[in-house]
Amino acid sequence: MRASDIAIAMDKLKVFQINELVDHLMEEWGFLGRSTVKTKVESTVYSWLKYKTLVRVNKEPPIFALPDYADRWRELYGREKRCPVCGKTFYSRRGSQDKYCSRKCYEKAKAKRRRADTRRRVRKYLQSADQAAVNKGKPWTKEEVRKLVELRKEGKTLREIALLLGRTVYAVRWKAKTLKEVSNAH
Repeated sequence: MRASDIAIAMDKLKVFQINELVDHLMEEWGFLGRSTVKTKVESTVYSWLKYKTLVRVNKEPPIFALPDYADRWRELYGREKRCPVCGKTFYSRRGSQDKYCSRKCYEKAKAKRRRADTRRRVRKYLQSADQAAVNKGKPWTKEEVRKLVELRKEGKTLREIALLLGRTVYAVRWKAKTLKEVSNAH
């Protein structure tokens, strides 16, 4: 791979990041391996910066442009994005892959998705007991209330109690809560 091959690729892109230039060159020079191509591209780009053949137009992420395009690089590059977590605008480091401005925002979004997924799975698990609720909507009998108190003392889960009594999990939770409030009032 010669410097002239890199120059031709730069001329096609006009404004680019090193990874974009490497991706462009990998089509023809992929047999050398990505790390070899990237090393050659980096050394060429940074040497051309010294001689003002290229201009660095953005520091983080590093974006380079040919001198003729340095003034209007934003409209040519056009990869400015808005982070869905913090709302900050940023320039994508890896093209369409970047959705967040930083690793911190990515981790926040991931934790939020994980919590939502957990809530969804718990809701689905609890509602699976609700399908066996034959007493749904019927008033509680004294026998059911006594059995509820007895099962709670044994340490049974709300789902297990709901299955045994033929009630929904939420009905069992509500009844247990009201019984606790009544016993605390006396």
